[in-house]
Amino acid sequence: MVLLQHACMPQKGSSVSDGGDTLRMKYAQNITIVRKKGFTEVNLVDPWNKERLLHRYLLVSRDSLLPDSLPEGTVLRTPMQRLIAATAAHVWLMEELGALDQVVGVCEGKYMHAPGMRKRIAAGSVIDCGTPQSPDLEKIIDLEADGVMLSPFEGVREHGRLEDAQVPIIELADYMESTGLGRAEWMRFYGLLLGCGHKADSLFASIEKRYLDIRRKAKGLSQGPKVLLERPFQGTWYVPGGCSRVGSMLKDVHAQYIFAHNEQSGSLPLSIEEVLSQGSDADVWMIVQSGTERITRNSLLMENGAYEYIKAFQEKRIYVCESDSTCFFDETPFHPDLLLADYFHIMHPNVGFRPLRYYKMLNE
Repeated sequence: MVLLQHACMPQKGSSVSDGGDTLRMKYAQNITIVRKKGFTEVNLVDPWNKERLLHRYLLVSRDSLLPDSLPEGTVLRTPMQRLIAATAAHVWLMEELGALDQVVGVCEGKYMHAPGMRKRIAAGSVIDCGTPQSPDLEKIIDLEADGVMLSPFEGVREHGRLEDAQVPIIELADYMESTGLGRAEWMRFYGLLLGCGHKADSLFASIEKRYLDIRRKAKGLSQGPKVLLERPFQGTWYVPGGCSRVGSMLKDVHAQYIFAHNEQSGSLPLSIEEVLSQGSDADVWMIVQSGTERITRNSLLMENGAYEYIKAFQEKRIYVCESDSTCFFDETPFHPDLLLADYFHIMHPNVGFRPLRYYKMLNE
């Protein structure tokens, strides 16, 4: 296995794709894919430092000999045959691409809703390898995996004992894209890994079309309502930044997100007072709820009596997504079109309304 050390990105005006045929990415900002003679070079930009590479992968067909000269990078033989997938979203995508037979292990399988994967885990044909933060190294070695799919995090450049096992680590940095279509477009990379690139391209094209159709429809409508998101956790109210995927998607349905002016793409940790000072006049309040706790209007008031003064609370325009009983976290990362449809119908309920897929109005 050839490993890439973190290297500086080329200067502006140069290209990592010199000498190859670039697969054009329309929305994704943190990945380039270049077909070269005998291999495909995939460069992942470090999303926390755009001047550096996070990783370089060199995809070589299993049916071919290794080229005599390869740049530095991690060599992956494709299609990959024995993968360990750490996230529910990527497992859902692999099921949609018909590639579940290439998954031999997962992390935290109990949180995965993909029907085919649940059957495989129950039958013992797919092994649960612990948590993404602390995977079971012995199980991974026993499975003879040819790759482990893990999400990178800011400031973490090592993957502990996994690197000692010499198992290639595929860094799932798609979640750092700032638009819904940008993240979804990474499926074209995963399709190449799995040997179903054409199917992934076709799936993405259909998602893109539906998304753009909804955005086009919203553009012709009057300004939507003012929107408040989420609720506090242990005294801190985490809300998406104005340049986050959620922020950009709310903009695409012509909604007024209360933190749209913010230029951050990540999550904002704010005090309850900060959020209420800007969001008490919100027309719509949307909450994604994890865990088994059931939210009611009374439970919200018991949490904080100040919620009573939020306009959306008074007018009963609170929408809750119970993530444990929906496929929200499995499905929406690579299906922003489905999430955008919910946003559209919540913001513009009088325009061709259809039943919501993930959210429901809180009526009690």
